[in-house]
Amino acid sequence: MKRLNYPTIVLDVLVGSIFVLFNFNGFLRYGAKNWSMSRATSDALVQLSHWPDLIMPTQSQAGLAALGSILNLCFLGLWAYLAGVILLSLVRLKPAIAANGILGLLTGISSIAILAWLGVILVAIIGVLVSIGSLLYGIGFAIWNFLLPLMPYLGWIVLIIGGAFVLGLIVWGAFELWKKFGMKGVGILLGVSAVLYFVWPYIFAALRWLKSVLESIFGFLAIVIAWIVKIIIILAIAVAAIGLLLSLVGSAGHLLMDQLKAAWRCGSGKKGILLGSFAVGLSFALIIWVSSGSPEMSQTVGKAWHNTAMLATTISPVDALNSLLPASIVEASPSLFRTATAPIFDAVTLLVVLLLSYFGILRGIRPKEEDKFHTIFVSRDLITLGRGLVLVLPVIALVVAAALLPKED
Repeated sequence: MKRLNYPTIVLDVLVGSIFVLFNFNGFLRYGAKNWSMSRATSDALVQLSHWPDLIMPTQSQAGLAALGSILNLCFLGLWAYLAGVILLSLVRLKPAIAANGILGLLTGISSIAILAWLGVILVAIIGVLVSIGSLLYGIGFAIWNFLLPLMPYLGWIVLIIGGAFVLGLIVWGAFELWKKFGMKGVGILLGVSAVLYFVWPYIFAALRWLKSVLESIFGFLAIVIAWIVKIIIILAIAVAAIGLLLSLVGSAGHLLMDQLKAAWRCGSGKKGILLGSFAVGLSFALIIWVSSGSPEMSQTVGKAWHNTAMLATTISPVDALNSLLPASIVEASPSLFRTATAPIFDAVTLLVVLLLSYFGILRGIRPKEEDKFHTIFVSRDLITLGRGLVLVLPVIALVVAAALLPKED
């Protein structure tokens, strides 16, 4: 089994934390205000969410002006990138390079919408499964409630059947003794029965004492086991949450690192230009999505696009992206990004990706190797780590299901 690359995982989580903090600090403040949590946790989240403001003021005029200036460079750089892709295709005499470049760019721009729709579909599937589970639970609970009033009668029926079985066993035993030993065996059985009749009160008293002792022992064990189960459930939930958080944050960081790698190697050929263009499109889409939660940021993005666009000058990038997103995501965007830091971090990232892409295209004009670059924008190490930690969730589900089983009052 391949060992996990822990230094890479730490780097991915670190980069992902910076990425999440600069893009979703408004969502952190929203969660601290609206979710049920302790006052200390809420205050810590609010303080953490304001760290980016020390570098980039949250939606101040200075921040928006800086965003507009960087976006002007980014959008001009985007057109220059497309020209570079066409130039590379002409120099290499491969039209597929230009086609893959445009395809990768459009896929990257649409990636947030694609992921959003996948999330909506996944939530719908989970909702259907929960509904089916609730239906089955309701049927089982109805059957239990139907049988519950019959329990006292069932108890008497079981007692009668058990008594008849014991009586039949005694008769059968007496018959077997009579067959094997004759009247001597029957006499032995009668003698043992007589002895049991006289000593039974003492045996019954001993059994009652033993019952009280066992009740005390098992009562204490029940309390201890209940506490152990609670601790295990809390630890399991904590471990699963940490695993899920590390996977999500680390995956965001790994995606950002792979964007830079893809941009640097975009000139390697058809595959390289496809991955590099995807990185450029994804960076562009992220800026548009973060800006959609605030009218001021949306206007800044629209103004920069109109100032630099050579085609589709009348189209608003924010409106175009919102038309691709599910309605629930569009409605949630203001809550996510209304108070978020202006996406200067993402704009700088796009600028860096574009600069690396130019170098990649220049290196690809005289290639030394063809299409050797490969990436999937996902960390297998993070998936393995997160999967191992989140696997405790089925255990929690089983424990909760057992706890929810109907019990007789």
